[in-house]
Amino acid sequence: MAEDLDTYDRALGAVLGALVGDALGGVLEFLDHKPSASEVEWALGMPGGGVFDLAPGQFTDDGEMTIALLNSLLVKRKYNEELAAKSYTEWANSEPFDIGTATQNALLYGEPADCISGSVSKAASEFNSFSQANGSLMRLSPLAVTGSTYGFISPHVWRPFERDARLTHPNKNCVDASVVYGTTLVKLISPEGFFSFDGRSNPIEFSHVIPFSNKDWEVNEWLADVARGELPYARKNIGWVKIAFSLAFYHLMNDSTFTAAMRQTLLLGGDTDTNACIVGAMMGARYGASGIPQAWRDAVLNCDTSKGQQPRPSIYSALDLESKVKHLLYMV
Repeated sequence: MAEDLDTYDRALGAVLGALVGDALGGVLEFLDHKPSASEVEWALGMPGGGVFDLAPGQFTDDGEMTIALLNSLLVKRKYNEELAAKSYTEWANSEPFDIGTATQNALLYGEPADCISGSVSKAASEFNSFSQANGSLMRLSPLAVTGSTYGFISPHVWRPFERDARLTHPNKNCVDASVVYGTTLVKLISPEGFFSFDGRSNPIEFSHVIPFSNKDWEVNEWLADVARGELPYARKNIGWVKIAFSLAFYHLMNDSTFTAAMRQTLLLGGDTDTNACIVGAMMGARYGASGIPQAWRDAVLNCDTSKGQQPRPSIYSALDLESKVKHLLYMV
């Protein structure tokens, strides 16, 4: 049970869960059909392959941006918008084999400015104001690790989620979803451990989770839909942030195991890698790294991308993830 896990296990679980979910879903990305049960079982073996011919255990842009954010946090052991923007743009210029449209717009099409974050956010405002893509949600799990060190919900905890989302995905629903999802990860990781939801009979009142959330936020309507068991169709508006956001809270509210959450998410199809990444971070924070199947943990932590057709720089790998998360958690 989550309340018996130590904080480090949950912190590592949040970040590693995101990477594992991405790696599981990456081999099913861009299918022209809904995955069959047999295709999903094949993917759960983490075999590598897929449209990108990935190495076993290799994650995609979702996981690499997660690592990029984690690396930036280690510099000052807290969120710095300029460092994050620099890390993201360096990643975007490393010739990644996959990158979302909104993310690409913000990181590669900005005009020169006095600071990188200014250039990125200006491009995001110009190109992405109406986009409700899931790119800001998929990468934020390392921010929840730093947020968990404060011991209570305050602007020091939630504002970094807001600022980081605005860098590339300034649409209000993207920002609000990042704040609500990220702060929930913080509460799961923090020493008090798991907190229960009652979502099966009544719409969830999230005031105890996000004390500053505005009841007019559209994402609160999304949560009420989830509480009623109403989920958006995963294969329509693929990449819509509501889909992964809703799935993550659905599996948390229904106490799904990590494995069950992954299987059910992949079976829905759509943006399989990012949906599973976002669900994986939530369930990883819920159960800790120890609640993620050992074979999946090992495949991701020890992945050699040269064994596939998309070799990548080691700076974006998970080879030293455990020490990085521990350093971030205890040295903030």
